[in-house]
Amino acid sequence: MKKFTSILLSLAIVLSLMPMNIFAAETTVFTDVKGDEYYAKSAMALSELGILDGYDDGSFGADKTITRAEMAAIICRIMGVSEEAETEAGTTMFDDVAADHWASGYINMASKKGIIEGDGNGKFRPEDNVKFEEAVKMIVCTLGLDEDITVDPSDW
Repeated sequence: MKKFTSILLSLAIVLSLMPMNIFAAETTVFTDVKGDEYYAKSAMALSELGILDGYDDGSFGADKTITRAEMAAIICRIMGVSEEAETEAGTTMFDDVAADHWASGYINMASKKGIIEGDGNGKFRPEDNVKFEEAVKMIVCTLGLDEDITVDPSDW
């Protein structure tokens, strides 16, 4: 846990030292972010880094919950494997993810990388909200700190 905290603190320090105009409150790419919201700088930074795209209507959707499919996409973007995920699109590893689902490639890639799993019954549940413990597990695995983690999908 100390290593995880150290990595997060280091990342926060590095990002705070970077002279990027992406943290300017006046700039916004989301239709529902004015710039004075407590999350505006973070949303803009993640957008500039290509991690968050927002929704088709141009909104950030701060009032929405995040789905398992959306989390798979975010994780792949953080890992820098978006292009690989695109090559994985059009197929499906799970019974409930259509081959033409917008996130099929991200879901397949995150699953192949061992970051995210299905429910153990061939289902992924792409439109279900991601639970806190699922998100924590995905982040820990993305950071490569998953050596001693054992997950029983039936717990979720």
